[in-house]
Amino acid sequence: MFQSIRLRTVQAITEQDLCEVGRIVGAVEPIAEPRVAIDSRKITGGEIFFALKGERVDGHEFVGEALQRGARLCVVSEAWYKDSKEKFFDKLLVVPDVLQALQRLARLYRRKFSVPLVAIGGGSGKTTTKEMMAAVLRTTYDTLATEGNLNNHIGLPITLFGLRKTTEIAVVEMGMNHKGEMQQLCEIAEPTHGLITNIGKAHIEFFGSLEAIAEAEGELFEWLGKGNGSAFVNADDALVMQVSEKVMQKILYGVITSANPMRRERLDIYAEEIELDERGRAKFRLATQEAEESVQLRIAGWHNVTNALAAAAVGLNFGVPLLRIKTALEQFEINPLLKRMAVYEQDGMIIINDTYNANPESMRRGLETLSAMKVSGKKIAVLGDMLELGALAESEHRALGEFISEQGIDVLFVWGNAMKTTCKVACVSTKQHFESKAQLAQTLKATAQPGDAILFKGSRGMKMEEVIEMMSRQ
Repeated sequence: MFQSIRLRTVQAITEQDLCEVGRIVGAVEPIAEPRVAIDSRKITGGEIFFALKGERVDGHEFVGEALQRGARLCVVSEAWYKDSKEKFFDKLLVVPDVLQALQRLARLYRRKFSVPLVAIGGGSGKTTTKEMMAAVLRTTYDTLATEGNLNNHIGLPITLFGLRKTTEIAVVEMGMNHKGEMQQLCEIAEPTHGLITNIGKAHIEFFGSLEAIAEAEGELFEWLGKGNGSAFVNADDALVMQVSEKVMQKILYGVITSANPMRRERLDIYAEEIELDERGRAKFRLATQEAEESVQLRIAGWHNVTNALAAAAVGLNFGVPLLRIKTALEQFEINPLLKRMAVYEQDGMIIINDTYNANPESMRRGLETLSAMKVSGKKIAVLGDMLELGALAESEHRALGEFISEQGIDVLFVWGNAMKTTCKVACVSTKQHFESKAQLAQTLKATAQPGDAILFKGSRGMKMEEVIEMMSRQ
């Protein structure tokens, strides 16, 4: 299972590279360690500025500012240059399309490195898995990883420009919500390894079915299969297993329970004997066919055992000793500002801030974590709508209400039109739908007491973290 790291000397972005993308105006030196910017205000000197045109702002309006701040090159469109060439005549790369130039130049730069590149796709858990994976790999290798969740057609190229001559391995996050997007991201990053965390109903509004989502996510494994790459496969997800048939080289990971003890022989790495403490943090046995270690996570949620397994599988594949993997996983923590299953104490209450996003699968995992906590007080769920469910919105919010009824939740407070259905269906002793976050926060403040545990969760568009902020100010 061990795979060695291969590295070759990096080259600069050359004049030839630039000419493959567009035409140079003025003098441009080779760029050895490129730094890029798409916001002129963040230029400190020496960056390549890509004048991207967004929905509200056109980067071309800030080319002058970018040059004044010290940009070494501005990438601009042919259309803009045609009207501006009398004013700007140096340090320019003129291209048909600035976004495509960003992507093409990033791909050319990535090809100068023979380092392994692990791409992470999936419906949920990508960012946490990526951070855990980077923590494991950094115990042994100089590792480049996506910052935050810069995982789209703009963020991915920006990440690739972070490759350096010292880089030994890269871990990049890939997000998609339409068919063909994963293929496009693979063409930019050219991954050698890949992982799909899970396949769920996130963005199902744009696909119509789980099978269509699986096909779109599976474009990552299809890319790896064609290029003789390797896949890390979540054996607990039937759809992930299905799309993994596109890859010959696989590393399987999964959870062993009393219902499936015979799976040990099929898995390269697995977790078993999982226990959650009073804060919902998992302790488990991490094992391969040759060795094992006991691991105690600092982050809450049974689902984070699977995320930890993914990180461990990648680490083992690249020769990271199991003891180092254990140490990295046990030291791993989530910044509360990221709003991803961050658990902390406030005024004697346990707060679970998982407000970054939500879909049916992640909502259930959050509620399961709350349910498993051992607290002296009440278990309170504060939930906002799950968005981008399309025609399934009504049925999924109804099913969520039925699920909540089985979790031992004491109080359910919800906000959002779709959550009206959840509130109506859920069998909870105290439940209420609110017309505003302010009303919700006020009632929650009066209801919650020391010893309670409170889960806050909703889709990104619902911004449920604002309820935490309002409650804290009261």
